Amino acid sequence: MYFNLEVCLLIGIIMAKNYNIRIEYLERIKNMLASFGEEEYDYDVGRLELLIERLKSNFTIDADDAEDILVQLDTDMFFWHDYRRFFPKVKEFYNDGIVVSDQFRCKFAPLDISHDELIDLTRTFFKEQGEFFVKHFDHALRDAENHISFIEPNDGTAGEMYYIKALNEVFLFIPDTKKVDMLYTFAHESEHAIDMDANPTYYENCGIRETSTLFMEMVASDYYNEKFNLGIQGFYNQFSNLTSIKLDTNDLIERQRMLKLYKKIADYSDEAIMKRLHNKWSQRDLDLRKDYSLVTLYFYQIPYLTAIELYKIYKTDREKALYILTDIILNGTDQNIFSLLNKHGISLNKNAFEYEKSLVLKYDSLEKDTK
Repeated sequence: MYFNLEVCLLIGIIMAKNYNIRIEYLERIKNMLASFGEEEYDYDVGRLELLIERLKSNFTIDADDAEDILVQLDTDMFFWHDYRRFFPKVKEFYNDGIVVSDQFRCKFAPLDISHDELIDLTRTFFKEQGEFFVKHFDHALRDAENHISFIEPNDGTAGEMYYIKALNEVFLFIPDTKKVDMLYTFAHESEHAIDMDANPTYYENCGIRETSTLFMEMVASDYYNEKFNLGIQGFYNQFSNLTSIKLDTNDLIERQRMLKLYKKIADYSDEAIMKRLHNKWSQRDLDLRKDYSLVTLYFYQIPYLTAIELYKIYKTDREKALYILTDIILNGTDQNIFSLLNKHGISLNKNAFEYEKSLVLKYDSLEKDTK
C-alpha cells in the first residue's frame, strides 16, 4: 500500500525549502563558546563536538568507540544512587508476564509527502494539542531550514535532537526513510524541541526526559491513523516501541546485577574484577553491554511507564493528560517525578499490563492472518 497525503493538505509552497544543518555553522558556534573560556559552556562545547563527529560520519555506529566495560561500570556507580529507586517499577514492568520477540520488524508503508508537508503536518498535530505545544514548536523551529536535517537512514540512529543551552538552539536529525514512520519520528524529535524551548533544564533529567516524546508518539499514532486512514501503521509504531523498551529492560536487569557485583569488588585489581565478571557473563555478553550504560538504559523505562498512564488518561480526558504532561515538562525532575505523579494521582504500572496485552494480542492476530 502506498499513502499519498497531498489530498489532505492545503499546499501554499512555491519552492521546497532546503533543510540542512551545516557543519560550518556548528564549528563556528562551538569555537565561539569555547573562546569564552567559561566552565558553564563546557557541556555545550562537548555536545557540539559530539554532534559534529556524528554528522561527519552520517550517524553511523563505530563499535570501537564503545567504552571499556570497567570504565563504564565505574561511571555507572556514580549514577546508581540516583537511578536505583526507579528499579522496582522497572522490574515490576519486566516481570508482568508479557513477553515480546526480538524478531519483530516494523512494516511501515511508503509515504509520499515532501519535507515541507511533513513539518506542516507536525505543526498542525501540535496545534491540536494546545497553545502551549504549538507556541514552543514555532519558536524552537523558527529557523527550521538551518536547524533540521533529513539524513540518510542507517542503523546508527532512529532520529536525534541536540540542544545547545547557551544559545537556546535545537538541532533535529530525521532519517529520511520516506515511510510512515517519519510522521512519528518527527513528532518525537519535535517534542524534544518543544520541551527545551519551554524549559531548558528539562533535558538534564535523563530519567524522565523521554516521557513527553513517547506519549506524543502514542497520540500521534492514533491521530494520523484517524486523519489519514493509515490502517495498522500506528499500531506498528506503538508495538515497535513496546518491543524495544521491553527488550532494553532485560539489559537493564543484567546491568543492575553487574553493578551489584562490581560494587563489592570495585577495589580489586582489573584482572581480578574481569575474572569475577567472566564467572557470570561471557565475553560476548560483556561486549554487547558496552554499548549501553546505566543512564542510557534508563532513558526510556520510567518515561514509557509514565507515558502509558498519560495515554490512558488522554483517551477519556484529553485536557487533564496534557495538563499533567505540561506540569512534568515545566517542573519535573529525576528527583521529584514520583511525588509529582502522586500529586496527580498517577501510579506507574497501573495500566501497563492492559496496554501491553492489547498490543500483543493484536500482533498475534495479525500474524495469524498473514500465515
